[in-house]
Amino acid sequence: MARARLANEGVTNHFGLNSASVADFIDRLSLYVDRPIIDSTQISGRYKFQLGWAAGMAQKEGAPQGPFIFGALRVQLGLELKPASAEIEVLAN
Repeated sequence: MARARLANEGVTNHFGLNSASVADFIDRLSLYVDRPIIDSTQISGRYKFQLGWAAGMAQKEGAPQGPFIFGALRVQLGLELKPASAEIEVLAN
């Protein structure tokens, strides 16, 4: 039901996770953004996550405009991605 409603609002991408931790959600979300995501929420437990967003240039002319991924996170889940600098571990040759 939610998937059909989201599609009618211009959403072209969608994923859901059941009984997932925030770390699980970040792993999935990182497939759709162009930089690492660091969890600073301090939220524990397992949750059901549903996220739908419009895929930038993939929208057809005249189609309803859905939210982009960053706005969708804020509106649908109350989460926000903030740009920041941090040290992360990387693998090098």
